[in-house]
Amino acid sequence: MLAVEAAGDPDRHTYSASKAAVRSLMRTFTRELAPRGIRSNAVSPGIVDAGTARRQ
Repeated sequence: MLAVEAAGDPDRHTYSASKAAVRSLMRTFTRELAPRGIRSNAVSPGIVDAGTARRQ
């Protein structure tokens, strides 16, 4: 788990919420689909500097 997710950085609320949602969804899928032999995984990259999140 990244520090931003664990600490709840106030400037990254959307980032933290979306990361937590993906983790929760994958945990749910894992438990629901495991009895059928289906595995679920998610790629969870860090923050990407796309230029749109820069402070003015």
